[in-house]
Amino acid sequence: MDFPKQHIAMADRLIPLHYLCGYRAASSGHDGISKSILKFKEGDTLHIAAWAEVALLALQQAGLGKGDILVRALGHQETAVLWRSDPKPMDALCRFIAEKSGCAYSPDIIRKKWKTEKLRGMNRAQRERAMDGAYELAPVFGWGQQRVWIMDDVVTTGSTVRAIAAALL
Repeated sequence: MDFPKQHIAMADRLIPLHYLCGYRAASSGHDGISKSILKFKEGDTLHIAAWAEVALLALQQAGLGKGDILVRALGHQETAVLWRSDPKPMDALCRFIAEKSGCAYSPDIIRKKWKTEKLRGMNRAQRERAMDGAYELAPVFGWGQQRVWIMDDVVTTGSTVRAIAAALL
C-alpha cells in the first residue's frame, strides 16, 4: 500500500505527516475517493468501516504500536470530545484502530479553548490565524514516552495538525 509521507515544520522539528489519499474539493470535481471521504464525514457506516480498515493497515505500516495514543482533531464547533454524545465518524475510526492495534484512543488529552470558524474556503494564512493557540493539553495529562498520533479526516494546509502538535509539545 502506498502511504505518502510529508513533514510539517514546527520550530526546530519536523513532524511526520502521513495521509491515506489525496482529496479533491468539489470545485476541482470530486473523484470516487473524495466522494467516499464526504460519505465518511456524513456518518455513513459503510464508509466509516471501510476507511477504518484502510487507516488501521496504513498506521500499522507507519509504525503504530501497542501503548501509542490516538487523538483526533476536533470539529469547528467542538471544544472537547463529549463521551455522552453520539460518536463522530472520527471517534468510530479511532476506537476501531485502538481496539485492533492495542493502542489507546484518548481524545480527552486535548481540548480547544474556543469554538473555531469552519476552515473550508480559507487560505493558508487565514487557517493558521484561526487555529493559532486554539488547542491546549488537558491539565492533568502526561504521557511519558508514549507516542501520540493525531488523526484528522482531511488535511489541507496542516494548520489543525500544527495547532494540536503545538499543544502537545
